[in-house]
Amino acid sequence: MNMKSGLLKRKEKLFNRLKSKNIFWSYKKDIKQKELNDSILIEHTLKYGDFWDIAEIFKIFDEAKIKRVWEKTMKWNKRFLKTNLLIARIFSKWM
Repeated sequence: MNMKSGLLKRKEKLFNRLKSKNIFWSYKKDIKQKELNDSILIEHTLKYGDFWDIAEIFKIFDEAKIKRVWEKTMKWNKRFLKTNLLIARIFSKWM
């Protein structure tokens, strides 16, 4: 198995795990991973995933891409203050 197919399988597995937790509640029930762009998967994982889900996106996506999504969708949102601190302290040196 090459690296790209391995990452695609990890992404599909993460999507299915998040879907089973009803994290994509605002989307149609039968949504497929291919219907979501990476930014939405990253954003929903950061906002609503557990520690292990968040750790997994750092194995799937480039840190710069995750940071761009975080800055655009979460960084200044006070509802996610604790999550932002966790992400900044544990997963990166963003703050």
